[in-house]
Amino acid sequence: MNLKTGVKVAVEIKRSDCEITNYVYSQCPGASIDRVKIDGKKTIHRIIINSDKTREIASKIKEISESVQIPGRRVIWAKSSCCSSCSVIGGFDDIIVGTKSLSADNIIYNVVLPDFRELKRLENELASKNINYSIIDMNENDNDDLTDREKEIIIEIYKKGYFNSNRNQSLTEIAHDLNISTSALSEILRKSLKKILNYYIQNKI
Repeated sequence: MNLKTGVKVAVEIKRSDCEITNYVYSQCPGASIDRVKIDGKKTIHRIIINSDKTREIASKIKEISESVQIPGRRVIWAKSSCCSSCSVIGGFDDIIVGTKSLSADNIIYNVVLPDFRELKRLENELASKNINYSIIDMNENDNDDLTDREKEIIIEIYKKGYFNSNRNQSLTEIAHDLNISTSALSEILRKSLKKILNYYIQNKI
């Protein structure tokens, strides 16, 4: 399997058992945390903090992780046991394209799975572990076409007047109506608008 085949999925998960994420966000709310490697047992986190407390934070992270490196002035790499969601995601025959922490207990995993059968198995496994998840984006191919979910969202946002100068509804209100988090809706909107702009620039300008 490679990035040009399979099913691309963005899974938003709510969990609160990642000690590294919890600590970093408690000390540096604006930090960025990516998972550069997940194998189902161990996770390597890349942490970019927005303060000069790198060594102080790294020292504390050492107490809750297996190893810590400081490759840059505000960059920390930390290896630890997987949290509940990384344990499930990393244990599948998938390609983890990237992750994005939205908050201490909210994360998006972008993965490529071989087929829909494997996606269903992933959903069943998450459900069996009582992990709160939602599929916020899904695409079978490797082009810049809007997915059905993105089309649904962008049309709904347009109908609700979000793009009007006086904005009939806020993004938070629309997210509530759609029963998804504001951060997830913002991410879908960002990706959708990027695809629309790419098409317009390539075909209309």
